[in-house]
Amino acid sequence: MHMCISTRTSTLARLSAYARAPATYLPVGAAQFKGVEMDVLYASLGQFLIPENLDLSHNSVLRGCDEQSVRSLNGCRVTDTILRCVGV
Repeated sequence: MHMCISTRTSTLARLSAYARAPATYLPVGAAQFKGVEMDVLYASLGQFLIPENLDLSHNSVLRGCDEQSVRSLNGCRVTDTILRCVGV
């Protein structure tokens, strides 16, 4: 699965570099786009098709996910909750 993601992201987003960070608490990769380095989190969702308007705040999103994916998704979920609370 990682190879597929690496190939797709470098083609679609025109990343200049992408590498998996081994032995991390969360499934994460390191990417570089136009000279800017960033971490890319990965989560395996228990859904066959992922809708474009997927709302991560619903607990149903976590069904079928492994523990690492739940941790990865919770980072986004917490950030979204904070932004909703402060009105951004």
